[in-house]
Amino acid sequence: MCLKQQAYTEPRKRHHMVEKMRKAVLHSVELDQLCGESTKVDGRTKLEAQVSTLLVYFKISSKLLETTMQRLIISVKQRVFLENICFY
Repeated sequence: MCLKQQAYTEPRKRHHMVEKMRKAVLHSVELDQLCGESTKVDGRTKLEAQVSTLLVYFKISSKLLETTMQRLIISVKQRVFLENICFY
């Protein structure tokens, strides 16, 4: 929990959190593949593995998208600022 709170203020902690989330995605995909290939796993377990994979993937995608959008907004603001300086 502490890492999650510090991830918003410290870039190094944020990178560490994103790497942990990427590992979680890899492990959930591997579990989903194992459940899909196995004949000893019932349908409910297969469905739960698929849902957990999608949830973890969605979490990391939303975090990365949020950062990308913030960077895009900052770069657009900088561009507008520089254009305004050049015209005056």
